[in-house]
Amino acid sequence: MKLLISITFSIFLFNLSSAQQTNEYNDFVNQFKKIDSKPLINYWKNGNLQFKTTENTYEYNNETFNTYSGELNWYHENGQISFEGLVDQYGKLMYLKTYDEDGNITGESIVTKIDSRARSVTEFINPDKGIISKVVKVKHYKFSKKLGVNYLHQEGVTINGEKSGVWKIYKDNGSLKKEKKH
Repeated sequence: MKLLISITFSIFLFNLSSAQQTNEYNDFVNQFKKIDSKPLINYWKNGNLQFKTTENTYEYNNETFNTYSGELNWYHENGQISFEGLVDQYGKLMYLKTYDEDGNITGESIVTKIDSRARSVTEFINPDKGIISKVVKVKHYKFSKKLGVNYLHQEGVTINGEKSGVWKIYKDNGSLKKEKKH
């Protein structure tokens, strides 16, 4: 049953993620030719799983490049999940949930829109070039000593990594502490 839920959730997120890509993004990536796709798994020295994903190799204008796609899961050395993500077939992170070494949630991000003005593979795979733009719904969690667990501390939207619009900040009991406009 857990496997069925996981598969259903992954399919839902993948379909959701592909819907947020702009026409410009899709026009560019539709020129890529997939050459290879294979599972990629790595382990810590202690034998615990470090990460697992799928690695794709593409060709574009006589250049080849590799990206991750599908589920992208990284683990702490102690075996606890560090983050679980979903990456589109061209390597762009669409969903991310992060955890501390005790397994407590620390953050969550869902990309609601992704765009690209890239005209080369170098521009596309290097987000620091400013060619990729993202709108992301973000949730940050904070540890409450009183409750002994992490709680939703703030949530809002980022555009290209910068806070935008109204961000809500919560108390550890879940009530709204304040709203801050960015």
